[in-house]
Amino acid sequence: MGRDGDTTGTRTGHVPFRGAPPPPPWRGTSGPGAGRRTFDKPPRIAYSIQVMCPLAEKKVLVVDYDAPSLAAIAKMLKEKRFQVVTAADGKAGYDAFLAERPDLVVLEAMLPKLHGFDLCQKISRESQGRVPVIIITGLYKGPKYRQEATNGMGAAEYFEKPLDTAAFAAAVKRLTRDDDDIDEDLPDPNAVIEALSRRGRGAAAQPTAKGHRP
Repeated sequence: MGRDGDTTGTRTGHVPFRGAPPPPPWRGTSGPGAGRRTFDKPPRIAYSIQVMCPLAEKKVLVVDYDAPSLAAIAKMLKEKRFQVVTAADGKAGYDAFLAERPDLVVLEAMLPKLHGFDLCQKISRESQGRVPVIIITGLYKGPKYRQEATNGMGAAEYFEKPLDTAAFAAAVKRLTRDDDDIDEDLPDPNAVIEALSRRGRGAAAQPTAKGHRP
């Protein structure tokens, strides 16, 4: 979604910005202008913003050099009512991360211009772990690479191609779920207490067997 409030259509190619993009919210300021990126000219960032509908709340950045794979993942996320931002290389992905402030990043490990593992590490470090990253790869397979990505690079999840779409969708849902959403899934405490109370009253009202004291 653009900063001007546009919620329709798809903008591709170079997206001009009116001035420098705002700094990520996790960057503190210790003085005037601290933590802000400055530019002599407005930057031109090569990524695509795909908006499904104005009701979409969560934003996912997808970075993949392979166009069919990128389109398939973006389509899957759009069907789940996510706002999708796409990029085809690591540098464009990093620029989109800074400008768009996504809730989740999904990236291919093998990326041109900036390797996927390096991009994952930068996002994890600069967001202080607040923006989860899912790595998808068709090349770096096996527990060795998985452990390196999750333990050393800060990846939240690691999937190998061909992608297990059900497991991927479950991971996306879990990583983008707010605390409020989790609370909604829990039963109401008062309802639980009332149910236990009714159960206790019912057990006390049942007659005891003949010849036995309660």
